[in-house]
Amino acid sequence: MHILPPEDYHLIQKELLKIPFNQYFARSVIERHLTGKVYVDDLADPMTSYIMHPYGLSLLFGEQYNEEFNAWLMDHMLDSEGKRTHHEWLQVHPHSWDPKIASLLRARLVDPREPYDRTKVEKHTRVNFEFDLKSFEKYRDNAKDLPDGYEIVKIDPDLFQRIEGLVVPKSFWDDATDFNEKGIGFCIMKGNEIVSWSYTVWIHGDKNEIGIETAYKYRGKGFSEIASKEFIQYCLKNHQTPVWSCRFENNYSYRLALKLGFRETKRVPFYRLCERGE
Repeated sequence: MHILPPEDYHLIQKELLKIPFNQYFARSVIERHLTGKVYVDDLADPMTSYIMHPYGLSLLFGEQYNEEFNAWLMDHMLDSEGKRTHHEWLQVHPHSWDPKIASLLRARLVDPREPYDRTKVEKHTRVNFEFDLKSFEKYRDNAKDLPDGYEIVKIDPDLFQRIEGLVVPKSFWDDATDFNEKGIGFCIMKGNEIVSWSYTVWIHGDKNEIGIETAYKYRGKGFSEIASKEFIQYCLKNHQTPVWSCRFENNYSYRLALKLGFRETKRVPFYRLCERGE
């Protein structure tokens, strides 16, 4: 296992672009939109690659036959050294990696419906969607409005720094300047209090993928829906295609995507890696 220098990322870009599901987060690393990390089996001629996005998303692709790399992979997935202090979710390509991972992990690979055990890897499902304009327009005709006392504002450098949560712009962009030059975001505010937010997590060509979250005390009131609608409308006005992906097990995000006019196109395995570190 070797760390691939950024100047050599082009060595794996062609194979990355062949992957038939949403891999925009990995492209963001390879195209150096932000600072990530890439591991490969061979520096001169990579056949197996592992791309890590700083938010905690990873992509493994290529051949499954390098036993030295596979030993590193198993230790990494199990966090054998107890160094992981941040969640990490892994997607793989091709599908032949899934039985290989099952054979490596054996009893340490579990169903997410079992009680959470941080020493085991859970196999979830990630869903890709396609935006359907006609469905969104039907939704928009009857969409809820923002309640009195709230307003929607663009995310500026100050809000970029202030937003706190699990899915926040700081986790997907190196700094506020880069975010404001390339992305877009909106906050629902109540006075000076941040209620909910939607924003670009990565953008490639005309594809603009959304990240959303609502502050805990305001959840269940429809604010994520309103913030998401604002993001989608911005995309449409600017000739961009909104992109949505989520865990199938995240029932609220899955149902909200369908409500807003997205159609499911693909499901892929999504591994939640061990988090043994403190």
